[in-house]
Formats: sequence, C-alpha cells, structure tokens
Amino acid sequence: MKPTRLKAALLSFALVTGVPLGADAGTFTSFWTFGDSLSDPGNIFAATGGQVPVSPPYAGRFSDGPVWAEYIAQDFAAKGLATGNFAYGLARAVTNDDGAEGLPFQIPDLDQQIALFDAASAGRLGDRPVAAIWIGANDLFAAIGTGSAQAVIATATQAAQAVLGGVAQLAARGVDDVVLLNMAPLELTPAFNVFQTAAAPLAQLGAQTFNAVLAAGAESDVAIVDIDAALRDLIANPAAYGLTDPVLPCFATVSPGQPMEPICTPEQLAGKAFIDTVHPTAKVHAAVADLAREEIAPVPLPPALAMTGTALLALLALGRRRVA
Repeated sequence: MKPTRLKAALLSFALVTGVPLGADAGTFTSFWTFGDSLSDPGNIFAATGGQVPVSPPYAGRFSDGPVWAEYIAQDFAAKGLATGNFAYGLARAVTNDDGAEGLPFQIPDLDQQIALFDAASAGRLGDRPVAAIWIGANDLFAAIGTGSAQAVIATATQAAQAVLGGVAQLAARGVDDVVLLNMAPLELTPAFNVFQTAAAPLAQLGAQTFNAVLAAGAESDVAIVDIDAALRDLIANPAAYGLTDPVLPCFATVSPGQPMEPICTPEQLAGKAFIDTVHPTAKVHAAVADLAREEIAPVPLPPALAMTGTALLALLALGRRRVA
C-alpha cells in the first residue's frame, strides 16, 4: 500500500519540527515489536555488555537516539499498557547459525523472538494486542554478498515468507492485528549508493522481490507501512523534510577492516538521513514512528496539529506535491 497524501504531509511535519506527533494508544491494549537493528532499542547492546553497537557514536542502539518503536511504546506505556520489544541488531527473518559465522552467541532471529514473546507476554496481551514486524535486511545483505542474482531472489522470497509466517504465528497466539514495515530501497542507502555501487542492482533486486512477495502474501487485514515509498520521497526531496544530506552518512568504514570513522561534524548530523551506511538517524526514526502510528492508532489529529485551516491546507498541499 502507498502512503496517503496526509501520511506524506505528516512525515514532513515531523521531520521539519523534529517532534513525533503522538497518538492515542487507546485503540489497542498492548504493543509488541519484532525485528532487527532498525527496531532494536538496546537489546543487543545489553546482551554484549555494551560492546555492540559501539556507543558513541551510537546511543546504545543503531542510531543517534531512540528508534521508531520506542516512540510508540512510550504512547502505550503512558496509558499503563503493556509493551515488549524483542528486536535484535543482526537478526534475520530466516533463522541462521550465527556461531558458524563467527558471532559469540546466537542472535534471536524472528522465530526465536516470537518464542521470547511467549514468555514475556503471558497475561499481558489484553483484549486487542497489536504487533509490528520490520525484519529481512540482514538476510538480503548476506545474499547480496554472494554476488548471485539467483541467491538474492531466493533469499528475498524466503525472508518475506518468513515474515508472513511470523504473522501466522502471532495470530495463533491471539495477536490478530499486525503491522508490517516493508523493505527500504536498499540501492539508495549509502552502502550501495556511495560505497558498494557495483552491488546496487542486486540490492534493488532483493528489496523489490521482498516487497512484492510480502505484499502478495499479506492478508487484507494486515497493514503494510510503505517504507520504500517514504524513503524514496525523502531522498528525492530532502529540503522538504528539514534535511540537508540524504546521501552521505555521518560515520563509515573508510578502509576495509577498520573501525568506523566520523565523516561529518555533530552539526551536520542534524541534517543527515543516515547515521551510517544503512541505519537512519533518530530524526528519521521519529518520522517512521509517525507513519507507523497511522496504522497502529488511526485517531484524529492530536492537539499538536490543531492548527488553522490555512496551515493545514498548506501541509496537505506539501504532501500532494510529493506523492502522485
């Protein structure tokens, strides 16, 4: 599904002001998150004793501030509603053997995250729980590294099917409302747009295949937040979102095998879309939270947007200029 004009306008407002819009979490009774580094609020940081990700430059998660799911969890917590976040950096949609790949312990992939949810959510779901799943990029990164289009297509298909399988697992546990965030256009991230440009076609193939399989397999009552369309719009129109640089990251590995180095100043970070070659900045995460809120708690505009009719029309017009 494509973001509506109103959603694009809300995304722009949140980025320009730097303030998440807030939402009434009363529609649902609890909120549960599954995913990888894009949703991890500090789980892998805690599991590694504060070693991963190195902080600073990160802030205990793979960004310079809260990730999108933390904002929504705050909405629920403010109403005394249960939340849980089982996302881990490096996690995959399809379970793999992390020990064989040199990692010191097994990262909880999607199936394992749902198993963790079983214990943590007992007696806490309420009458209408909602879950969000955003995972699959690490599966694709591994396949892209093989250089094989066939491997990329197969992996993307399997990863999307694993996400759909996760939806079914959650439904069997009483979570009928699930929001899926689709794959960003990986070819437009600094990893493939700046540093590994030869692999950009494979990155594009993987993301497009994943999103196509996800959209085709999702039931009609499963909401899909179109991160692909939103990020394309942001990169094409950075000034409209209060950003100055949607291309270059603030930190990158300049030489193979070396740790990340800063390639921007703290002042420049405020205008960046990416903190590193694949992870968005906290400013972008705040906007992603607002896009997700449109699906998780579809409520009237909050007081922060109780503006004059003229201002609201101008905001909607901004969205119309960017979204066909």
